[in-house]
Amino acid sequence: MFDLSITSTKYFSKGEMLMTLGLVLGGGGARGAFQAGALAALATSQLQPDFVLGTSIGAINALGTTKLPAAELVQWWLTKVPRNMFFRRNGEVPYASLLRDLVARPTIHAWPVLILTAALPTMRQHVVTLTGKPEEVQLQWLLASSAIPRVYPKVTIAATHYVDGGMVNDLPVDVARDLGATQIISIGAGGLGPKPEMTARLHLDVPKWAPNILDFRQKPRPRLLQAGWQMAEKMMKTPEFKALLPNRT
Repeated sequence: MFDLSITSTKYFSKGEMLMTLGLVLGGGGARGAFQAGALAALATSQLQPDFVLGTSIGAINALGTTKLPAAELVQWWLTKVPRNMFFRRNGEVPYASLLRDLVARPTIHAWPVLILTAALPTMRQHVVTLTGKPEEVQLQWLLASSAIPRVYPKVTIAATHYVDGGMVNDLPVDVARDLGATQIISIGAGGLGPKPEMTARLHLDVPKWAPNILDFRQKPRPRLLQAGWQMAEKMMKTPEFKALLPNRT
């Protein structure tokens, strides 16, 4: 199921071929710090995705790419993301105020942001474009995409209940392809949900030592951020990556 508006997607030519670049960010809870490190490295290149698609924590990081400079997204993970992600205050999930602040920030990158969530009771994947929606609507969809069952409450939007998108598609590379991406970079976060058989040619995922997806202690975060940076730097040296840059020869 799709609720989309990505007509602003850009295309650029490679010879006589048109290319659309999708950046896909998977689920994985606390391991999302790895994605932030990788995104910081990618920001040092001239890479310009045509759209960013995320599920669960990847949805939050996807919006972060349009709201925060890469270095600030790293600091956001180091200092802003709560350590206690399970204590509700005033009936809200502990990170709701953090997301409210994020959606309220000015947009610094204009690429469309799409998120994937799961609709109840069918557990059918549902893709929504956040770009252009009111701030409160964006907030509700972010909460829906990260609503891990039995950890966080389901989110009701227009009489339909939604839960964490990672429950149905933890790394939606196939969805990005369906949306028109001809080239895809995927960055996983070690989520436990199902993943499509389709894979991206350029893919990064968390190292085996990564902490539990619910371990939001601050201690592991610098190491995860560094691992993401280092793996992305290595990928950026490949011919496959360099071919995606706008000023490639």
